[in-house]
Amino acid sequence: MAHDVFISYAVEDSPTADAVCAALEASRIGCWMAPRDVLPTTDYAQAIMEAISQSLVMVLVFSASSNHSRHVRREVDRAVNRDIPILPFRIEDVPLSPSLEYLIGDVQWLDALTPPLEQYLQHLAETVKLLLPSAGKPESAGLELEVPKPTPTVEAPPDKVPYITAPERRPVTPPFRGPGLAKADLPVRAAAFGLDWLFAAAAALLLFVFVTIIEAAISGPIPEGELRPIDVPALLALFLTVPCYQWVSNSLGTSLGRRVFRLAVVRNVPRENRALSAQEAKLLRPGWWLGFVRTVVSLVGLFLLGLGYLWALRNKEAQTWHDFAAGTVVVQVE
Repeated sequence: MAHDVFISYAVEDSPTADAVCAALEASRIGCWMAPRDVLPTTDYAQAIMEAISQSLVMVLVFSASSNHSRHVRREVDRAVNRDIPILPFRIEDVPLSPSLEYLIGDVQWLDALTPPLEQYLQHLAETVKLLLPSAGKPESAGLELEVPKPTPTVEAPPDKVPYITAPERRPVTPPFRGPGLAKADLPVRAAAFGLDWLFAAAAALLLFVFVTIIEAAISGPIPEGELRPIDVPALLALFLTVPCYQWVSNSLGTSLGRRVFRLAVVRNVPRENRALSAQEAKLLRPGWWLGFVRTVVSLVGLFLLGLGYLWALRNKEAQTWHDFAAGTVVVQVE
């Protein structure tokens, strides 16, 4: 999707970001924002990085949430290194975090601190129009509509520049876990796995007892000298509860055990996105088909002396057989 503006924001500020996007697009400025413009089956992180690279301006919805969001910080760093003008749209009066201070400390701001938000959106749109020609491309390339030249109602202060031009900036080392630390997640995953099996076994036992009691009440007392026939429904409840529990939890990407240890199963993402927000993990959950594949292969790997699980010990991404089969990874949720 061709666009002019990339909107960077924290998940907590989604309503504000939607309002900003609507106002800019009403002014015939093409916008890109996640997750709206991430195509299905597309790698989430790669789509964001490509969208930033193809943008002419970045609008940063700045708040306490985005100030401390590592994902926003990565997006801003990408824009700075690509010499893309950044326009912070401040909706909360909070000081810049050290990392954002380094990246956009001298950037011109637009304040929208006093409600209602709508009174600032036209000002924002006019400012973005002023910044678009500075990138050397015609404005509204994303919508391919002819836009009248902006009226000079908003003038940037002469002592401000739309973005930092930092000579020979040292690369910012992102706080990612390196490949050598991937296996450190295995004890946590093992603990979550054990906790899930305890939950599932307890549920299976309770269901077995419940079905047995119901069956006994329906069939009545057994005559003396006769044996009660095998209770098939109770046995099915006992042996199918665990696989069903695994299927549901694998499909949703979360389970009781994973919630305790803040883990999630997601469709494969690059190394730099090993830690995801809860919203991103929800968007990348495997779904029912991949959850079924993951469940079947995990049971096979478990019954083959646990080889399917032990495979994670020799894989740098700590992936098991069922991770490979379904194309999933287990990530830490922020």
